[in-house]
Amino acid sequence: MESGTKWNAERWKTPFGRFVKRIGAQELALAVGLDKSTVYNWLNGRTEPRREMAERLVAIAKERSLRLSIASIHKHLAAAKNSRRPAEPEVTSEAN
Repeated sequence: MESGTKWNAERWKTPFGRFVKRIGAQELALAVGLDKSTVYNWLNGRTEPRREMAERLVAIAKERSLRLSIASIHKHLAAAKNSRRPAEPEVTSEAN
């Protein structure tokens, strides 16, 4: 399975992914005044929320009795970015 394809399934298993899945990208986007494509960009690690927005996401989670931290948002983003990097070529040695 290609790493990007695997990440598509794995992204919903992180605390941030579960938070977005539970609320819904559209509803979350409306709650923070953004387009849902922005939420999907966060999920895929293309962009990341500014500090103030991350704090707002944590507040929304708390309002709904859900657990989310700024650290878990950043951990999700780091994993998403790592999954998008191309694999490094294998280094082999040739016998002389």
